[in-house]
Amino acid sequence: ALEQGMVNETHPKGICLVGFGPHAKRLHYRLISKHVADGTLRFSSLIELANKEEETRRFFSSTSIKPENFHFIEPIGQIVPNSLNAQLERALLVDIKDGKINLAIVSTEPKAHKIYIEFFLRNGIPVLTDKPHTAPVGASPEAAAAKQIFEDAKLLHQLTVASKTPLYILVQRREHPAFKFLFDEALKV
Repeated sequence: ALEQGMVNETHPKGICLVGFGPHAKRLHYRLISKHVADGTLRFSSLIELANKEEETRRFFSSTSIKPENFHFIEPIGQIVPNSLNAQLERALLVDIKDGKINLAIVSTEPKAHKIYIEFFLRNGIPVLTDKPHTAPVGASPEAAAAKQIFEDAKLLHQLTVASKTPLYILVQRREHPAFKFLFDEALKV
């Protein structure tokens, strides 16, 4: 879905990748690399935890496609996040204003999804996020936290409508033949 509209008449659109764990490396980095190599995308920014800086820089030391900007943030803001780190927010706003970030992929700790999705949608940046769209602390055992997921979905929907900016939620393997088989078998019972 993000591939639609990636090419600009004058220059490729810039993408910000939030989170660089194994899933992001395997899936998102490959997609970004493919489109950077063919000139349809720029890897504008990568946001990762400060305690992963050495590992992240080591990864990129052996690759030809690297982000133009690295932003390393303290993990405390990712555990129970209420807002973006102020310094990070200022840097991202400058990049958005300058046209350096036009798309975003949110692939960080699910508890932090909401703050990034909200930020990008409020600034007119289309977002692809890994599932779940949000994951409040205690969502599994606590009913109130689980209800918060529904409230978050309503809020994010309102933001997409108000900003006329799409939010895509990546749900891998939903069309996998094994899932279809199991679903069909379950219907027979």
